[in-house]
Amino acid sequence: MSRSHDMGASILVPAAWERLARELAPGPVLVIGATDTGKSTFAIWLANTLTTRGESVGLLDADMGQPSYGIPGAMSLAVPASGHAGSLHTSASWFVGDTSPVRHMLPVLAGVQCLRDHAMELGVTRLVIDTTGLVSRQGGGVALKRWKAELLRPGSIVALRKAEELEGVLGPWRADSRFHLVELDVAAQVRPRSPEQRAMRRRDQWRRVFTECAELVVPRQGLAIYEIERLRPGRLAGLVDACGFLQSPGIVQRVSDEMIALLVPAGSMLPPLAIWGGDVEVDLCA
Repeated sequence: MSRSHDMGASILVPAAWERLARELAPGPVLVIGATDTGKSTFAIWLANTLTTRGESVGLLDADMGQPSYGIPGAMSLAVPASGHAGSLHTSASWFVGDTSPVRHMLPVLAGVQCLRDHAMELGVTRLVIDTTGLVSRQGGGVALKRWKAELLRPGSIVALRKAEELEGVLGPWRADSRFHLVELDVAAQVRPRSPEQRAMRRRDQWRRVFTECAELVVPRQGLAIYEIERLRPGRLAGLVDACGFLQSPGIVQRVSDEMIALLVPAGSMLPPLAIWGGDVEVDLCA
């Protein structure tokens, strides 16, 4: 067991992680696991480790509920700054508009595809994909994981498991020779977080983004508006650029027949190509 630094914190790296990093199949690496299994810690460690070994690495953070990069309600692609390990930064984000993939399966799949394509355009040859903790069949987690694997065609799938909670997902993959499946026990250092702690972390992330903000009034004429029924005061909205990526998050203030007023980060005053309505309310004062 060795020691590494993850997002500024020192962690003990299990020997199984070190072995896995040397034995990965070529291609993307899909990381799955239930909530509180250390997926994000592992994914960031793996991305940094592969970068130090000379690979061109990107981290696709598809956990819109507890993201390590970007903001809650979006998925993001992070790449090393100037090619140096330990300094991943957000290159592009895709707006989902909620902190759970439930009811948003198609936008999530479209987003991971677009972010994967963007990573390839940047010259990424090894993509590490972090995922949400939704793994139940009833909630759609089994289907989402399976179709995400079919879409991204990972060379390796890393499953962090506690007990039998991943059996619905892993059963077919164990017999599927297209994928190199590696099952790891959850590291002993992983500590569960309560729903309240998770909600507080999301509020803190939104507060940092909107620390300095201003009101942007966008005329509705000529503006593409998606999920218009979700554009209600207090809701998160996505201001989208010409590539379909998130140009800026916004918090809806007012909506009329002529305009939409949003609170946006102070440096994000350019008018968007389109606006997507979100499902989640953002209360910066809570």
